[in-house]
Amino acid sequence: MFKHLLCAVLVLSLSPLSASAFGVKDYHKEVMTNESGKVECSVCHGDQKRKTIPEMSACEACHGTAQEVLNQLNVLLMQVIVLSLTHMIVCTMVQIYRAVIVI
Repeated sequence: MFKHLLCAVLVLSLSPLSASAFGVKDYHKEVMTNESGKVECSVCHGDQKRKTIPEMSACEACHGTAQEVLNQLNVLLMQVIVLSLTHMIVCTMVQIYRAVIVI
C-alpha cells in the first residue's frame, strides 16, 4: 500500500501542464524539465501516456525503495520528537529558574 501511496504522491506532484503551475520543488524541476522549461513527462512515465501512473521503478530510481523512504521518514520523525522534547525541557527549566528567582 505504501508503494501505491508514494507513487500517487509523485504522480500528483507531476503536472501534465507545467511544473510551475503546481509548485514542483526545485530539485524535481532540475530533473524533469528540459532546456526550454517544459516538463518532460517521459522522465517518470517513459513511453506511457502522461496521465498514467508511472511504474514504481521510475519512482525508486530517484527516491529509493518504499522501505528506504519509510526509513528516512522515521529518522526525520525521531529528530522532530527529540527537538520537541528538548524544547519542552528547556521551557520547563526556564520556568523553574524564573520561579526560583521570583521567590
